[in-house]
Amino acid sequence: MIPLHKCFLQAALICLLGAPAAQAARLGAFCTLTEANDLQGTNVERRLPIASVSKVVTALWSLEKGGADYRFKTTLQVTPVENDQVDLHIEGSRDPFFGRESLHFAISELNRRGIKKVRTLSFDENFKFYVQVTSDHTAASHYTTASPLPQTVLAQLKSMGSLTSGWSKTLQVAKATGTPLVEKARFSVEDIRFVPKSEAVSSSETVSFVMKSAPLLSLLKEMNRNSNNHAANQIFEHFGGAGHFRSFAAGSLGLGSRQIDMLNGSGDRVDLDSGAAYNEASCGTILRILRRLRSVLKSTGKDLQNVLAVAGGDNPSSVSKIYNNDVTQKSLIAKTGTVNPAITLAGLIRTLDGDVYFMYNIETKGTSADWRNARALIRQKITELIRDHNGGKPVKYSALQFMSVDDQSIFEGETIETDDLNHYVTDIPTPSPRPPIESLP
Repeated sequence: MIPLHKCFLQAALICLLGAPAAQAARLGAFCTLTEANDLQGTNVERRLPIASVSKVVTALWSLEKGGADYRFKTTLQVTPVENDQVDLHIEGSRDPFFGRESLHFAISELNRRGIKKVRTLSFDENFKFYVQVTSDHTAASHYTTASPLPQTVLAQLKSMGSLTSGWSKTLQVAKATGTPLVEKARFSVEDIRFVPKSEAVSSSETVSFVMKSAPLLSLLKEMNRNSNNHAANQIFEHFGGAGHFRSFAAGSLGLGSRQIDMLNGSGDRVDLDSGAAYNEASCGTILRILRRLRSVLKSTGKDLQNVLAVAGGDNPSSVSKIYNNDVTQKSLIAKTGTVNPAITLAGLIRTLDGDVYFMYNIETKGTSADWRNARALIRQKITELIRDHNGGKPVKYSALQFMSVDDQSIFEGETIETDDLNHYVTDIPTPSPRPPIESLP
């Protein structure tokens, strides 16, 4: 008997005996929706964990509540003390990408006003800061809806040593994006501490400056590029959290708990007394939301590629890393998802037969082998789907460099009421109302 090659023998055994039990990835749901409103699929209305496809939902909600040009506002209260020093207190608003770049921009603006020496730098519970806020590590980490807690923010600030460390790198990005930043910064801080909003004090000499983030549309694109859990949760909580989302879903989208259940903005695990829980939605619901999201974007002259990642166009991105190939390149605009019980992919394919919304939801047992099998299955299926529609029609797209601030972020010298930042939802200008999500056949 001629010995079989080891790889051939392994493949033969799998064919004869089946894949190992641990690798149990199987289709939980699949659906497509064409421009002709033709809905097809399996388990189309079955509610399942959607993982980071949740960020598509977070994007729609925030855009409908705030609009594409909405900006997170961070207030810096400056109180003169002595010897050219000031006390600086930061009132946050859960700005999702307030990291090194935003901090450096704030320092630059303070320097422009002659503020270079700080006795005490304090911050409140709504100031959410990570030094490397856009890094893959920050993006993929696990968070609660309260994260990061003040002690984490304090540790992050202190980890920088000098708050101006890395200035040359920030300056390089600022120049590339046309964002104003002083060439060299001088900024010394004697003490950094957490001061709750309820305990913050000011005096008649206190001056308040308001700093704005980059526009929401830019933040959402970066959130989806590398599936940033931290950013998604901050945006979701800023606009009111799970309770307000349920009201929005029912009142504005016509969706109840049978169609969708959002516990956070990211889709990551939520630990309840009853155990681990995940955001869930039906395949058909996600298609409705994708169609609605595209309609909202088109009303401002944008499209899905301005919020979701483009395979082969956004590099690096989770979509490009896992699903880019010669067939999908720039024809797949989508959001990936990974949690223990599910691997997901949802978005739009541009084909010669027309645009098609789609979602794949693969059930898994949470093992790395299972996840690999699930992604391989989706990669095969999405490639076949594009071929079934006579091939891809690549979108004209060039990725833009992201920065958490821009030339519109410069300080506004205005004083805002103390509890304005306590009530995010009531303070957000509401765009013109839209009808409930269109029904599908």
